[in-house]
Amino acid sequence: MKKRNKASEIRARLSRHGFITRNFALSKRISRLSDNIFVLKKQGWRFTTVECITSYGGFKEPDYKYIVIRVGA
Repeated sequence: MKKRNKASEIRARLSRHGFITRNFALSKRISRLSDNIFVLKKQGWRFTTVECITSYGGFKEPDYKYIVIRVGA
C-alpha cells in the first residue's frame, strides 16, 4: 500500500469526518497543521475554528478543531 503524504492525509480526514483537531494531527506526526489549513484556504476551502477539550491517552487537553464549511476546487 502506498504511503500518503501529510497533506493528502489531512484532506482525507477532512473529507471523511468534516473536521480535524490539532491533537489528532500531532498524534499522526503532522506538526504543521495550520500551514496545511492555510494552503487549503488558498485552494478555496473554508473553515471555522473552535476551541475544545479532547481526550488522548487518558488525558483531557485543550485543543483546536478545524471544521470544514466548504470544500475547495
